[in-house]
Amino acid sequence: PVYLGPSGSGHKIKMLHNVMEQAEMEGIAEVANMALNFNFDPQHTFRTIRDGLTQSHLSDLFTNMPKEEIESRDAIVGGGDYPRMALEIAQEMDIPFPEVAVSYWVRVISRVPEEERDKAIDEAIKAVTSEFKKMKDKEKFRYGFQTLGALRHAFGGHK
Repeated sequence: PVYLGPSGSGHKIKMLHNVMEQAEMEGIAEVANMALNFNFDPQHTFRTIRDGLTQSHLSDLFTNMPKEEIESRDAIVGGGDYPRMALEIAQEMDIPFPEVAVSYWVRVISRVPEEERDKAIDEAIKAVTSEFKKMKDKEKFRYGFQTLGALRHAFGGHK
């Protein structure tokens, strides 16, 4: 057991865990889609990538998934609403959370019928744009930028 703070802290940690998990799944989906558009086998691409710094359990799940399982899916199903909850909390606190906004909206878009996707995409553009605009207040995302800089440096100084 780990003490995380007052009542409700554990739930907030769980919410943040699920937000990170959703963002990783979104990243896997985007990279797999791009690999396919490069005429690469997406799963082979991930088998190649996972030996670097981007190892993850979710990547391993994807690389070992039967192609039929992937191709039979049309939308994201199941799961909680942690991205929505986290985004609402960030909005209440006026803290930028752009990747979570993108992840939340991609999740929403993936769940609506195909004939309604254009409307959902238009809503997403407005919502995500407002999240990025919050980053103009340098204090609100200072630690986020510092973290990105530190990770880039640790990853080899990529600029």
